[in-house]
Amino acid sequence: MGNSVKIEHGNGISTWYGHLSKMSVSKGTAVNRGDIIGYGGTSGSSTGSHLHYGVYMNGVAVNPRRYLN
Repeated sequence: MGNSVKIEHGNGISTWYGHLSKMSVSKGTAVNRGDIIGYGGTSGSSTGSHLHYGVYMNGVAVNPRRYLN
């Protein structure tokens, strides 16, 4: 997925953002809602600019729809 950022939210919840053209945070950086963590792009195996977004509960992928607002 090229350049990617994984955020651990606690309580077994994590989010993952892939294919970033540039990352704005590094490992161990604390982030808050609204912080820029990276920029969409085409890194990795990609045919055009886009973002892969995933939500995981205890390491298992879940439907991310309920976490989008």
